[in-house]
Amino acid sequence: MLALVCTALFWVEVPYRATFFDIPAQGSLAHLHAGWLFAVAMLYRDRASLALCILAAFGSWATRVALFEGGGVVVYAGGALSYALTYIGLRAAARWLVPPARRPLAFAARDLPGFAIAGMLAYPLAVALFAGLYVSPYAGPVVAANEAVQVLFAKMFGVLVVSLPVIVFTTHDVRARATADGAIGLPWTLLLLGIGAPALALRIAPASPVADALLTAFTDYRLLVAALLVLAAKRCSLRFSMTALVLAEFLFVCAIARNAGPKTLLDTALLMRLAIECVIALWLVLALLLYGFERDAAAQRHQRASLHDPLSDLPNLSALRRHCAGDALPPLGFILLDRSESILAGLGRRPPAQNTRGVPQQLRALGRT
Repeated sequence: MLALVCTALFWVEVPYRATFFDIPAQGSLAHLHAGWLFAVAMLYRDRASLALCILAAFGSWATRVALFEGGGVVVYAGGALSYALTYIGLRAAARWLVPPARRPLAFAARDLPGFAIAGMLAYPLAVALFAGLYVSPYAGPVVAANEAVQVLFAKMFGVLVVSLPVIVFTTHDVRARATADGAIGLPWTLLLLGIGAPALALRIAPASPVADALLTAFTDYRLLVAALLVLAAKRCSLRFSMTALVLAEFLFVCAIARNAGPKTLLDTALLMRLAIECVIALWLVLALLLYGFERDAAAQRHQRASLHDPLSDLPNLSALRRHCAGDALPPLGFILLDRSESILAGLGRRPPAQNTRGVPQQLRALGRT
């Protein structure tokens, strides 16, 4: 299923025309499968999951080259080397960002800077640098720079749209984590409603006035869209807020591509500024969401610590008072464990705590302990 999703995302295009370094080119502004590869590398520890997705991406790329572009052995060898290096780089990034001690991963706010360095900077730059160096010997430095800039933006927007929302959703949503045999559930809602449905609608009606008006609104009122996403993250469910975030980011990238005509080198800086705005909106939404999760988790830990004994982990007197507040006093029984002080003096605190935990386990069938 991971490989099928990667294949489907590979064929979702965001076409645009650009002229970087005075060389006209046409391509896709976002390689969404690149974002999926990065998410799979972060979420799945085994090598097979990422390897199958890499093979699926390479197979899709080879099919496209054979059907539409054409190329010899050198082209396919370069593509195979590129995807092999991508696999090695993503595995290294996963080991750095998610060490074995943190498995299973629960993405936190402190992980955002590392994700930005590895996912939205190092990963796109490495792939773009390889693309430029590979083209440079037989196409010249200007063409190589043009190719590198296109690949850089495509990988950056692909990671921006797909990776982080998928990682946050699958590591914090209860239904996504609570699957059979501990596997991670696929975020079908995010993929189908956030990417699949709008991509299909834009493919069916590429020149619709309604689509043009919607995409124009996303570029003109992007601050309002960011504010609505923040509100959705605070008030709505994680499934709805992450789907809305993926949908908004995808439509914003489509709006940039729809309005992209012949570009100059100055427009490269403009495109970078729009990408930075997307990153800021993404960080704002997810930082507030993750800090909210951490605040709620800290409150639950504090409440539990205040109602349980730290050594025996049994409910303390405060828990008894809370249980009896407002109700009639239930029947109570008290058990005095003999020689506790002698055991404490001779063996330390752990054995008495173990004895205290053992008595309720023996009496659990007789009543509430």
